[in-house]
Amino acid sequence: MISLKYFSTLAILFVASQGEAGIHLSKRSGSFSGDGTYYTPGLGACGNVNTADQLIAAINAPQFGAYSHPSDSPACYSCAMIVDKCPSCKFGSLDLSPAAFNHIALEAQGRVPNLLDLRRLTTPAAHTSTVKPTSTTKTPVPTTTHSVAPASTTTSTRAVVPTVASSNEFAASSACDFERKCISSGLQPEYLTCVNGEAITQSCASGTVCKNLLGDIICTWAD
Repeated sequence: MISLKYFSTLAILFVASQGEAGIHLSKRSGSFSGDGTYYTPGLGACGNVNTADQLIAAINAPQFGAYSHPSDSPACYSCAMIVDKCPSCKFGSLDLSPAAFNHIALEAQGRVPNLLDLRRLTTPAAHTSTVKPTSTTKTPVPTTTHSVAPASTTTSTRAVVPTVASSNEFAASSACDFERKCISSGLQPEYLTCVNGEAITQSCASGTVCKNLLGDIICTWAD
């Protein structure tokens, strides 16, 4: 197993000692003399599959005890969640998961002597630095929006606005009593306009004819 870090134990620790009785409980006021190491957890002797990010430990084989079914050991799940046994660890030593080890020492140390106070696993080690995440606020860049006026569209129709192609003035025999009227509705482009009592001849645009419509005239395409 890879060498790991230092730790201690709770006020009351379940201690597994190998013997005919299997295991006995002891109340501890001091610490066992042993080292803390770390390993890569997996399927442990206590019967569960564990991962490296859990706060767990593998206790040394003498304190774990000898059982036909290792998961029967009272050491399983006591204190710092004992989930495995460490065959290569000496008496008083524990093998921790990386997450548990990082609470008591720097991983670069690899091994921490004279451990066994698992209470230290509840708070990070004093020498462990915590890097606070920094946030970066991006200032939005103002954008310029150009409004494009919609292009105008022209719809072609057959209606033609009256235009003057030519005008001839002549003296009427009597004062006119109309505003405008076609000389020959629907047949010719010429029409008469009454100006100051006089009828003036005007003409629609080329290709169109004059038609009387509701008291007025229109210039439109010939039928």
